[in-house]
Amino acid sequence: NAIAICKDNSGSVWVSCWGDLIRLDRSTKRFLSPAYWLGKDDKTANQIITSITEDSDNNLWIGTDDNGIIYWDRAKNEMKQWKAGVKQNGLLNNNIMSLLCDNQGTLWIGTWTGINYLEKEKAKFEIIANTLENQNILPDNITRYIFQDKNNQIWVGTNYGLAHIDPISKRTIKIYRAEPGHENALVNNKINHINQDENGNLWLATDGGISCFNPTAEKWTNYFVHAKKKI
Repeated sequence: NAIAICKDNSGSVWVSCWGDLIRLDRSTKRFLSPAYWLGKDDKTANQIITSITEDSDNNLWIGTDDNGIIYWDRAKNEMKQWKAGVKQNGLLNNNIMSLLCDNQGTLWIGTWTGINYLEKEKAKFEIIANTLENQNILPDNITRYIFQDKNNQIWVGTNYGLAHIDPISKRTIKIYRAEPGHENALVNNKINHINQDENGNLWLATDGGISCFNPTAEKWTNYFVHAKKKI
């Protein structure tokens, strides 16, 4: 079963499966695993890989289920792995749900217990998460998807709503949640995926249908299976 897909800058497509990571070379139509280049040093072998992203230096960041993050320096052909609680690196959790390398070179990491971000040339993961003292930093700490729009803004889909985050200050600008009985609101709080169309609208796939959000007008349009509004 395929879990995550990432197209790299060379046009190759990386696909994660249960216990494996493979690359489809579109020119030769061959499937290859990292072991082809790394041999026994392939740290992705037998891992459940949940997310993949590529940075501006063509290196791969690989999120796993319960085994932290793997970084593949493709120029040096070396892999490094980070796990939560090891050497106080700041990584919140080993269950990685989403990865994003933004336009500034910052790596965003969605986990079961909040967001980590790693700025370029930095060695420690910083944290964005609700605390006992402040429960309004994120809609929920379970971070399912992180997306950067055409205006470089960061949008975070969680188990309990959507957050708009400033990419520079890393502060939450606004939180959006479903409001029963209100049409101009998110359709469902559990957000699985976010994308953007040519008009700047955000499309959110949720457990209760699809929401289309115009960030400028702050207008929501919701779509349901077998309903009158259909895509």
